Amino acid sequence: PVEWLTLVIPFSGFQIYSEIRQGFFLTVLLTFWLFFAGEHVIDKSANYSFWSYGKYIVLLWFASSILLIFELCQRGFQIWNPFYSIWSTRAGRNTSLIFLILAGLSSFIYIICLINLVVRVFWNIRSKQGELAAMRRIRRLMYQGAFYRFQFLLLTTILCAVLTIIWYYLSQIYETTWVWNREKPSKIQYSGAFITGIYGMFNIYVFSVLVLFSPVTTNADDMDELTLTNDDGNVMHLTDNQTSAYEMISKAAIS
Repeated sequence: PVEWLTLVIPFSGFQIYSEIRQGFFLTVLLTFWLFFAGEHVIDKSANYSFWSYGKYIVLLWFASSILLIFELCQRGFQIWNPFYSIWSTRAGRNTSLIFLILAGLSSFIYIICLINLVVRVFWNIRSKQGELAAMRRIRRLMYQGAFYRFQFLLLTTILCAVLTIIWYYLSQIYETTWVWNREKPSKIQYSGAFITGIYGMFNIYVFSVLVLFSPVTTNADDMDELTLTNDDGNVMHLTDNQTSAYEMISKAAIS
């Protein structure tokens, strides 16, 4: 860990480094969730590529860039003057509020776009569930279980994305620099509770992905219902109409 270097080398800018590292991690995580939801929107008439997500990624990284400028103006000057505050002047206060409002609007639009993609994925899942009737019982149960697990993962992804953005802005609002005009600041500090809760939520999210989409073994008796062998020794699938459903599930398996 880089933090251990501060035991040997004095580094006054460690706080701003920690803020930049945390912001970069959250931006990459939100970008991954955007690609994760978009890649499961199976639309044969559209050709999805990296540039198809450009309008969503621009909003996200625009908000991150604005918050980076805000952090550099606030934390950067504190490296030389620990008592400096961007909120001490009227111009600095107005500029900071404009930056934060623009970043908040961009984050709100990002959440709307992410929810739109997830809703489209749910509609695709509902349309593919009609193909399960043509499958044998064991195979149908396998796909139904995968569909339910994937729907749960999508809802959890939306919850994590929304709470992550809310946590970040509340952690900025309830900093001491925001209560400069309050004679009696709030007695309850939300930042520590949100930090513990958000990172705990990330751990639960990763654990859920590992549990819900871990490889499973199938009994030998059940495998007889999944495949057949013809006279030439070639393996034959029991259903020929599984391509679209398998395309939906296979992406969830590598997420």
